[in-house]
Amino acid sequence: MTGYLNFIKKVGGEARRAEIPRHAAALAFYAIYALAPMVIIFVAIGGVLLGQGLAEEQLIRYFDIRTGGKAVPFIEDFLSGLKETRAHLLFSAVGLFILLYGLSHFFNTLKKAFFGIFGVHFGPERGVSQTLLNFLKSAAYSVFLAVFIILLTFLNTIIPVIIRFASGNLEFALLKSSWTIFAVVFVLTVLTLAFMYKIVSAGGVAWRDALVGGIFGTILFSILNIALSLYFNLFHSAHAIYGASSSLIAFLLWIYSVSQILLLGGLSAELSKEFRNGK
Repeated sequence: MTGYLNFIKKVGGEARRAEIPRHAAALAFYAIYALAPMVIIFVAIGGVLLGQGLAEEQLIRYFDIRTGGKAVPFIEDFLSGLKETRAHLLFSAVGLFILLYGLSHFFNTLKKAFFGIFGVHFGPERGVSQTLLNFLKSAAYSVFLAVFIILLTFLNTIIPVIIRFASGNLEFALLKSSWTIFAVVFVLTVLTLAFMYKIVSAGGVAWRDALVGGIFGTILFSILNIALSLYFNLFHSAHAIYGASSSLIAFLLWIYSVSQILLLGGLSAELSKEFRNGK
């Protein structure tokens, strides 16, 4: 037990050195810009699997559970506005620039944070060919991050619906249990995070250490879901202070917290090897 506490303390200390809170704050800001293209992608893929209406419903339900409903008005208004202006957003030069600006800066900030945590460098080199290769690696790095972020969102929104659908058609009682759904999502989230940390570390961490990061991050995600829901349900000062903007504040607080956990999971994967070796 003492060993686990020391490990958590070490992760917390290194988090300040890695400036994780600052990176998380930047990600929360750029998330406002990146939200439109991410939602478009999510609804498009989710629409193929479940239908657009159900995909949007699950996205709203996702934030309802995790923020106690406080961020739901913001998401509902956002989806409504997106439908009304989708053609403008997709085809006007200004709208497309804003979408790409927000999306690129969001993943560029996330990439730089992971670069610092794992000591990865894909910058300019002396040779032109190596510089070009590093540029391609950096671009692929951002694409991998985008894929993993979308996958993590799907795991927590679409997978529970698919499991319930399967339980209804197969009449398999075990699948109808909320604990079964939680366990399936938990395990899949652990594996997805572990795979992500292995990939974004550019092979710098072993699979067992990546798995530690996946478990650490998933546990923190579970705690965050409970903590934020309790906070928003028990304390109503945000609405009194911010009024109609309180739903946006709730969304930003959720993004800020999730971003920190995502980076803390990577940091725990990086520190796992050192901790096992007694350094």
